Amino acid sequence: MAEQDEYEMKKKGFAQRSGRRLAVVYKIYSHREASFACWLRVKGMPSIVATWLVRGLKLILAGVLLYVTFWGTLIFIGCLGLSAFLRYYDSDEDTVVGFQGDKLFPDHYSPKNSQDSKFD
Repeated sequence: MAEQDEYEMKKKGFAQRSGRRLAVVYKIYSHREASFACWLRVKGMPSIVATWLVRGLKLILAGVLLYVTFWGTLIFIGCLGLSAFLRYYDSDEDTVVGFQGDKLFPDHYSPKNSQDSKFD
């Protein structure tokens, strides 16, 4: 039976294999959570308090995960921005095609243009 399951998993795509693995991890986590709540009840804690304590711990862990994820993402984006800033270099050559100011706006007082009839 195990060989058949392995063969079927090889035929499945990446998403289905990942989903099955995540389901197994979630099942293990749920079992640990239930056993922790049961352990609290065995130690003398009321059932409702044990349930709410487990839910509170779950919320705290989710908040810590979101907090760490937010700052990790912010640091990652900051490092990308810093690396892009450091890679950018200001060259002496103008990469943008500029205009030739002498041809567009010639100085009619210069000796080169003083004899030109269009400036009379």
